[in-house]
Amino acid sequence: MFKIFLELKYRLQYSACSFLFTFITCYLYSNELLHVFTRFMYSKKFIFIDMTEGFRINVFISFFTTFFLILPFVVYNIFSFISPGLYSSLRKNIISNVLYILNFVYLGAFIMLFIIFPVICSFFLGFEQRDARVVFLPRISFYIYFALNLLGSFLVIIFLVILFYFLIDYEYIKVKTVLYLRKYSYVFILLISAFFSPPDLLNQLLLSTILIILYECFVFYSILVNVISNYHEL
Repeated sequence: MFKIFLELKYRLQYSACSFLFTFITCYLYSNELLHVFTRFMYSKKFIFIDMTEGFRINVFISFFTTFFLILPFVVYNIFSFISPGLYSSLRKNIISNVLYILNFVYLGAFIMLFIIFPVICSFFLGFEQRDARVVFLPRISFYIYFALNLLGSFLVIIFLVILFYFLIDYEYIKVKTVLYLRKYSYVFILLISAFFSPPDLLNQLLLSTILIILYECFVFYSILVNVISNYHEL
């Protein structure tokens, strides 16, 4: 028992040290990281009206980037801690599933940040009217929070899709349970949308609609899998 707590202590220390070192490195390159997020606004100049706003944004971006960079290392430490108590077949299954999830998370972040988000920026910049002296002067904090909210919402959608797939594919949940939990799932979806979306009703309804459509697809997929499995049993 003492060896287990000792190994847990070392794993936590490794994770904490890696987080601290990565965070310091990201903060030293915070201006370059900020350029990655703002490069889609073309020639726009950003403003900040609070004395500490620039510092807070650099810290926030550094923290967010650190979380993404050390996520595989944290997952590796968690798996290394629990792997001695797992069967070899289960260990291989977990490794393949974790790699599958991490690949989709990073691929989704890349698609959102470099493909979808520039289109969104271009769409909203289209409302600028230079002849009518309607010029857009973006505030850096609002812009970064908006970008990271969109990125977080997109990653939540990807994670839920992967989670639903595994729950149905490995038969951890039945069709009757999915149908019974539908009304509770709608309430949970509204709470998730309120937490991850920007504080306005339109964005919350948009994210809620997307998640509800995905949940209904999940219900349809679970029914389809159930029908196919019953057909093969006949």
